[in-house]
Amino acid sequence: MADVPKPGAHVWTLVNAGHRYDCELRFQAESSEWECRLLEDGELRYAWRFTRRASAEIEAEMQRWFLLREGWTRPVASPSGE
Repeated sequence: MADVPKPGAHVWTLVNAGHRYDCELRFQAESSEWECRLLEDGELRYAWRFTRRASAEIEAEMQRWFLLREGWTRPVASPSGE
């Protein structure tokens, strides 16, 4: 049975034209590194590794800022909470 990767700690979600970007942080125990992962519609698109969590958090914020400038927005919750 193959190991199923554990999800990282969710940092943010942005949406645009029916697409979604999620950012998560994940600790890689085998290398003692933090990974900032960017997923597009659930598929891994980019990953950066850092020796410090704070550096991974900064990268996550930089990616969020870049996407916001490109027209991506935070998802809007429906009034019914769905």
